[in-house]
Amino acid sequence: ACANQTQPPTPTPTPSPEPTPAEQGIYGRWGGVDNNNEVIMVFDGNGKVTMLYLGSLHGGTFKLNEQTTPMQLDLVWDEIGTVLTILEFVDADTIRIENNAPGAARVTTFSDFFTLKRIEE
Repeated sequence: ACANQTQPPTPTPTPSPEPTPAEQGIYGRWGGVDNNNEVIMVFDGNGKVTMLYLGSLHGGTFKLNEQTTPMQLDLVWDEIGTVLTILEFVDADTIRIENNAPGAARVTTFSDFFTLKRIEE
């Protein structure tokens, strides 16, 4: 038997693109109140977003553009379509998101927003 057979090189996994600081900051569970109704939103590292509002669970995907001020947040909901909005970190554990209707043009200033606080898991 050949004792010194060489092992094939182990392939190095392709690293996925690193999340940006703001994306890392948005990952997790957030809770707050919008129009006197509780809202809970969960952003995960795979670009998925879930929202519990008025007893209904909504799922979709999100994209955050932090090159703009305020940051642009695209929410693509499975049931209601795309909501183009803006997001701002008030501090590390507080965000505010402007309300906007599906299909409407993106707003650029905060006037009708809701504030969400990070919920520790």
